[in-house]
Amino acid sequence: MAAFLFLLVLAAIAGVLGAVLKIVAVIALATAGAVIIIGWFAWRAVRRSLDATVHHVTEGGTTTITIGQVRRDEPLPGSGATHDDRY
Repeated sequence: MAAFLFLLVLAAIAGVLGAVLKIVAVIALATAGAVIIIGWFAWRAVRRSLDATVHHVTEGGTTTITIGQVRRDEPLPGSGATHDDRY
């Protein structure tokens, strides 16, 4: 009878420890997931700010490209024309 009670106590201890280990594993996985998600959003914000710096994104969210002054009065190179007759 004592052996049965001893095994019963061991099973109870193992069950409680198993539950504790499962709870700790869930907390650890949830924490790791939260860190990964926060890191992903932080990386996205950094990447967008770098893109905005490189591509000159305006406050409205549109991208502007600087092309300089447009000159349409010059003839096309190599055409032999004296004026631009595209229009």
